[in-house]
Amino acid sequence: MTAHWTPPGRDVHPVSKDENVLGEEYPEVGAVVDLFPTSLGDAYMSWIDDVRDGVLVASVPRDLARRPMMLAVGEQIEVIWKTSGALRCLSVVLAGIDLGEPPHWRLRPAGVVKRGQRRDAVRVPLRVPVVFGVGEAAAHGTTLDVSEGGLRCVLDKRVTGPAPGAPPRVPAPRVPADSELRVGDVVRVSVSFPDLTVTCLSEITRRHTDDEAPTEFSLRFIGLPEHVEDDLRRRVFTRLRDLRQRGLL
Repeated sequence: MTAHWTPPGRDVHPVSKDENVLGEEYPEVGAVVDLFPTSLGDAYMSWIDDVRDGVLVASVPRDLARRPMMLAVGEQIEVIWKTSGALRCLSVVLAGIDLGEPPHWRLRPAGVVKRGQRRDAVRVPLRVPVVFGVGEAAAHGTTLDVSEGGLRCVLDKRVTGPAPGAPPRVPAPRVPADSELRVGDVVRVSVSFPDLTVTCLSEITRRHTDDEAPTEFSLRFIGLPEHVEDDLRRRVFTRLRDLRQRGLL
């Protein structure tokens, strides 16, 4: 039996269509969405499994250890999804938690549907090689998830360099070790998919350090051509459909 809980004084009040400046419906059942909790500052992928009286019922996102995330009721969240060929954004409040299997969040709209930004694009769990910098000074790592607007990754602890006894070369621009990279830094990034390599400047938007795990970075692509963004978007949604069909999301 699914348990339902809504804290006292938090009645659900749906936003009417007249208040929706774009005249768009909310995400439809089955839509892939990104959830941006205000307290965390990062995006987490989810699915809309139901819409009840204007309230979105979303699957609870999972962390890297595949555990359901825990947020306090009342958390402010931005919901990002794609419809009619464009991104949409809706501010919501976590109004209640359904403690079933799987668990769900009940999201009460707290604003109107707006146009989303490319940096808010839906992302997919995906592990492919990523490189910061070029040449012998490059730092190598692996992506954790990817979207058309950016990625999340971890870097190897070791930074590549010239082999012992190798002849001296003109030094390549140095890439800082992961301990020196900070939010706001701009680095040259290359992401290698099986049939595509994307190389561009990227801004570090988040840095998470854990003593028991490699440092995790979130990056925003800068100046990516629209056709490359479209290629990335197709890969993201193809991967999402595949994972969903295999029961991995």
